[in-house]
Amino acid sequence: MIARLEHRFVTAIAVICLVAISATSCGLDTKVNELLNPPAPKKTPIASFVANNDTVKVGTPVILDGSSSYDPQGETITFAWALEVPSGSASALSSATTSTTSFTPDKGGYYAVSLVVTNASAKQSVVTTMEIDAVGTGLNHPPVAVTTAAVTVTSGNSAVLDGSQSYDADQNALAYTWTLIGAPSTSAVTGVNDGSSKTAYFNPDVPGVYNVKLVVFDGLDSDQALVTVTVSSTAQNSAPTARFTADNETVRVGTPVRLDATTSSDPQGKTLSYAWSLAVPKGSTSALTSTTSVVTSFTPNKGGVYLVYLKVTNSSSVASETVTLLIDSVGTGDNHPPVAITTAALTGTVRTVVVLDGSQSYDADQQNLTYTWTLVGSPTGSAAAMTDDTLQRAYFTPDVAGKYVIKFVVSDGRDTDEVFVTVTAS
Repeated sequence: MIARLEHRFVTAIAVICLVAISATSCGLDTKVNELLNPPAPKKTPIASFVANNDTVKVGTPVILDGSSSYDPQGETITFAWALEVPSGSASALSSATTSTTSFTPDKGGYYAVSLVVTNASAKQSVVTTMEIDAVGTGLNHPPVAVTTAAVTVTSGNSAVLDGSQSYDADQNALAYTWTLIGAPSTSAVTGVNDGSSKTAYFNPDVPGVYNVKLVVFDGLDSDQALVTVTVSSTAQNSAPTARFTADNETVRVGTPVRLDATTSSDPQGKTLSYAWSLAVPKGSTSALTSTTSVVTSFTPNKGGVYLVYLKVTNSSSVASETVTLLIDSVGTGDNHPPVAITTAALTGTVRTVVVLDGSQSYDADQQNLTYTWTLVGSPTGSAAAMTDDTLQRAYFTPDVAGKYVIKFVVSDGRDTDEVFVTVTAS
């Protein structure tokens, strides 16, 4: 029995040794080691860069150095730069794929630079970003002049120049200057109309190319943009141009606004007809004095924004594009008065409650409103009185047949508005 056990033990040892020798000779020990100790996953590369300055003067080159980027495994990396520029800027990177690149800010504002690196195993880094601030005098951001670079019109038609998209990153007020710097040799045009406004125009007198310069100034720094106006020979049926002005674009409630479209024109010199329209704030009953004359007006009776539209049509029934102007109606200072809204006429029954609803009243400046309901007229012999007369909704009970007149006043703390309600009780 003991001899058999010794024989089996010796045999098992021999088998184990044989397996071990075979595994070593065929490379299984390496495979077993890889299974027990798998290689660590490859790490992503790291994108890192510096700029020679993160606050620079407009026109000063910015050097961007990404040579500190690396790959943990030591693999070769490639570079991918990107640049986001302020509106109106034409700045660009000198290279988007080298370890070092540069750009020159041509406008005031913020430039966002980003870098991504990729290793030989196609693994990408996290995006690294830096903001470069381009300034002018001191830490002032120069304004940015924005206008249409090329305008095409026909002879006899006005060339409209629009700089309203110009802006200042510091929210400073801008001054505008339009200058005619080039015209055809036979032209007698010497300047630009409304040359200090956001939108200007001039009337080309001969075909050819006219060059206009726009300069915007924020009190410290300026910027300029050039417009090329190409004037072609008059077409036989070109559309007219609608244009109008208001004597004031910000007015007090109750102040008339005069609208003048005499600068509208037709390239063939044809007679024009006028079509005005007016969009008013909720609760307003303001209307144009005329919708078809060359000059019209309206009087804002509520605080808020009024939109005036004009389209002109020539005698060949060719219509212009519709032009729009915003009129802002205010009260005390720059405050927009509230607007009182309720049902103007109601019917009721004697000894039955009548509810008065002012909840649709509003204030364009989002200020809190106070409410006052006052019974200002009632039939002879009535003793009716208001209830909840300082809330959005009030009520009263008619006690005698006839007409009851209620005044509703809303206040925003600076200005008020009022409307009247007539209740007929039977």
